[in-house]
Amino acid sequence: IITTDEVSDLIKKALTGINGDLASYQIDINPNGIVLNDGKDITIKDTFSKNQSINYGSVVVECGGQTYEGQYPSFDYSGYTGTFTVPDGLAVTVTYTTRVKGNVGDTVDISNTATLGRVTNRDYASGPSVTVNEKVTITPTGSDISGTGGVYSIRLFVYAEGHRERGLEGAAFRLLDSNMRPMTYKAGTNKGQPIVFTTGETGYVDIALDEAKDGLAIRKNTAYYLEMTTAPYEIIGGEYIYYQKDNTYYSFLITDESSYEYGSIYSYSNGDVLKVRCYPEGKGVNVTKRFGGNYTLTDAQKNAITFILQKEAPETESGWVDVESHTYGEFSYGSINFKIGKEDGAELEDNATYRVIEENALPEELEGIVEENVSVSISYQREGVPVEEDTNEFFVDPDDKKAFSYDLAFTDEYVDHKLTVIKIDGDTGAALPGAIFTVYDAQDNPVATYDAGDGNSITIRRDDKYAADTLYYVAETKAPEEFYFYFSENGSQVPDGLPADASATDLMTSYNTVTLPNRSEAVDIPVTVTWGIKGDEAWPDDVKKVVVGLYKSVDGAAAEPVTKNDQPLTLELTKAKYYDTTTFVGLPAQEDVKDIVYSVVEENVYGEADADISDRFADSSSVSGTGWYVVNNQPAVSVVVNKVWLDLDGDPVSDASGKSEVTFDIYRTTAESAATSFTRDELV
Repeated sequence: IITTDEVSDLIKKALTGINGDLASYQIDINPNGIVLNDGKDITIKDTFSKNQSINYGSVVVECGGQTYEGQYPSFDYSGYTGTFTVPDGLAVTVTYTTRVKGNVGDTVDISNTATLGRVTNRDYASGPSVTVNEKVTITPTGSDISGTGGVYSIRLFVYAEGHRERGLEGAAFRLLDSNMRPMTYKAGTNKGQPIVFTTGETGYVDIALDEAKDGLAIRKNTAYYLEMTTAPYEIIGGEYIYYQKDNTYYSFLITDESSYEYGSIYSYSNGDVLKVRCYPEGKGVNVTKRFGGNYTLTDAQKNAITFILQKEAPETESGWVDVESHTYGEFSYGSINFKIGKEDGAELEDNATYRVIEENALPEELEGIVEENVSVSISYQREGVPVEEDTNEFFVDPDDKKAFSYDLAFTDEYVDHKLTVIKIDGDTGAALPGAIFTVYDAQDNPVATYDAGDGNSITIRRDDKYAADTLYYVAETKAPEEFYFYFSENGSQVPDGLPADASATDLMTSYNTVTLPNRSEAVDIPVTVTWGIKGDEAWPDDVKKVVVGLYKSVDGAAAEPVTKNDQPLTLELTKAKYYDTTTFVGLPAQEDVKDIVYSVVEENVYGEADADISDRFADSSSVSGTGWYVVNNQPAVSVVVNKVWLDLDGDPVSDASGKSEVTFDIYRTTAESAATSFTRDELV
């Protein structure tokens, strides 16, 4: 039986340093190398407080200086608790760092607990544990952890189930926008190509874009998706171990506002780690369904689509026999596994050819409305090298033991043949109602007229009015600004009639949205409202809206309001507004060949019933590195003065209603002079 004193020597934990918002820890387990568990593995539970996030790449486990092949030492984390599995009879040291959540200057309490699990030849009431409680102050680190200048990124880590110490190489992810549409590079040598990130040998890859080089960047408070397109692998003891996706899509957004939420999509701080757990892959077939365009299937339509695994059978009439089938409605996160090689499932036979087919891919009610372009590709890995073929068939080669799992991707470009036209205000970017548009053929004959009415957009769909391979253009009736489009068949060339200086949109394989601003290209000024002294507090519940005005100074003259229709040009921001950000758009950069300097001023803060509560907040404005105006509000300074009347005994009088009115002055000090009084005008 181990005594209490001996137990305290079995496990130790210490905070070894704090650097900015990074805390370093060390755990010492069994420092004397006692055999505690008859040679069986020992587990250590490590739990850290919820105001910390661990850097998994910083975890180091040392076991008496010995190096092990294969399975350990190993560790995994679930929530805020990690489980380490280490050999018995060895001194074990674990070190790692965490990021302490908070703002520079905050003093926060952090807590970490390490517990040694029960072992067979020792008797404890519970496993011995040690807790570290510390009060730390967060200081500047010198790094850009809040995305200053609009630069945001997230690190992706792919690892094996139960083994977060092993990063997986070769996992490829395609970047999708908030509507799950693939994003492409907008500039550089990869312009027009899909944006793909692939993990390196440590299992990490940085999801980051350079606006100058790539033409776009990861934006804060903006939802994105990552779609795993290639499963990872690793080599252990000369053998290739393959892993399959635990799901296909991973959503994220990056924020520097701790209270920011966006539906069910998880928010990460800038530089945090998004983790993807992959499972050892069994012999079988994995099918992924991908959609393009902008059509969303109903549950009934999903259940009408069936995927069938078939084996080649030349002796049959069709040449194939069904092995197994699933509906699209059974898919989880976009992928499904046939049960080949699993319980109640058949085996893939050597020297046999298989294929996967899709039935009822296009719901009947969409025929003639939605065009379907289907592509199928199969991928597997041979000697660690991904193999991809544009086919739905694969051959099980008994001599190629490295290719025992197959991934088929069915990609459907369901495209609703339509053109959406949105009318926007040229100064504020707000969508405008009441627009009227007319569609003409290339010979200027009117085809159809569309009225947005109370809405702010119209939709032109292909129907009996529009012939294939015929050029049309749409023009706004009140202020013509036209553009050309056509519905092609099989990607044919642009029809005749297009002016030499114009371009046309082919709506066969893509839908399109066009905005028609009442302006020429000019300067845009986004405006963000933040709250609190540091600018990271939540939007106050009692603030209904904030009104900001735009001012300009021409050639160094005094700033004056920018007007539209003889009214000051303003924007309103509300708590519900997208990203708490809005934009002045289409501002001229020059006036009479003279430079213009713009500035933004907070005009009013309103509460319920449009009550002006500006006096409750002090504001300051700044310009970020990307030209965004940031209006930072904080509680205004208030001075409360209380006058108490005393009787002759020095006690407060019960009724002061008959006393004379008392006037107070408020004074201020400045760096330049002694205390001076505000004037009455200044006080007002």
